[in-house]
Amino acid sequence: MSSRDEQFVIAVDIGSTRTHVGCVNTGKRICLFRRDFLSSELDRCLPEAVRRIKNIISSAPACLAGRQAVIAGGRAHTAEKIMEKYGVTSITRLSWHARLPLRFRYDRPETLGADRIADALYAAAAYLRRNVIIIDSGTAITVDAVSRSAEFTGGVILAGIEIQLYGLHAATGALRALPVVAIPDKRIPFPGNSTEICMQAGAAHGTAGALNHLVRKYRSLLGGKCLVLATGGGWNLTKKLVDFDFIEVPDMTLIGTALYALYQ
Repeated sequence: MSSRDEQFVIAVDIGSTRTHVGCVNTGKRICLFRRDFLSSELDRCLPEAVRRIKNIISSAPACLAGRQAVIAGGRAHTAEKIMEKYGVTSITRLSWHARLPLRFRYDRPETLGADRIADALYAAAAYLRRNVIIIDSGTAITVDAVSRSAEFTGGVILAGIEIQLYGLHAATGALRALPVVAIPDKRIPFPGNSTEICMQAGAAHGTAGALNHLVRKYRSLLGGKCLVLATGGGWNLTKKLVDFDFIEVPDMTLIGTALYALYQ
């Protein structure tokens, strides 16, 4: 493995709700440090995370201890300015380009979300020559696939459970007088025996049913055996309800974001 393939890269994934920051060893595809916080607190929390990562990098072998960072998502300009203050000299914004090691079967791939590209890069690197289905469950839920021939096949986007609950509250007159139903913090019974639990059960069990269907569709489309990789803060709400085997990779998007640095 060359030093180009194994680096310490700062990965920043700025989502609609939460931001994730990590120090990734790209050769071993592991996240050595991770910090999560609300995206609204980027200015306050990112400097401390960068300082922690700089301490990790400073003790690394010289061939690995680069000053490289990759940013996925919005508010990239703000993140760049913060990292530059702490000596991060090479900062890249993640977006599609033709030199990536995947073929993207997607109309206007330049419009593809950075998190979906990052997940696909991880899948292609970690499971070479395998059909992989990728579930990323956050504010939105994306279900994509990478074929054994390193082709991104496209996918689907679903409303996440929080959006589903909020949408019902906002669009239904009888519910607007009630408090917004919270995301459940434990397994939801079925069937529900109150309006609140019925809504939670509909979102959680309905999402799991949709994922079961999509995995079956992908397996039929790709042919043969497919691995399912799952990530995202919302995955805990449905992982006990699905009927397929999966590999949970909590740091998948951060690792894939860092791998993008290898293709510049």
